[in-house]
Amino acid sequence: MILDDALVFTDDTRMEAMFNALHAQAADLQILVFSCRTRALRQLGGTVLQFEPVG
Repeated sequence: MILDDALVFTDDTRMEAMFNALHAQAADLQILVFSCRTRALRQLGGTVLQFEPVG
């Protein structure tokens, strides 16, 4: 599953519900979450990927 800034305008209550749903699905699916709200998404856990310039 790929979420590309799908949670950017989500309020705290819905964000918590979404985290619970994502954690439940993570047992069966690989989930990629792209977002500009890194602080808000830290609670999800997982591996944070970062891009580095080449050359």
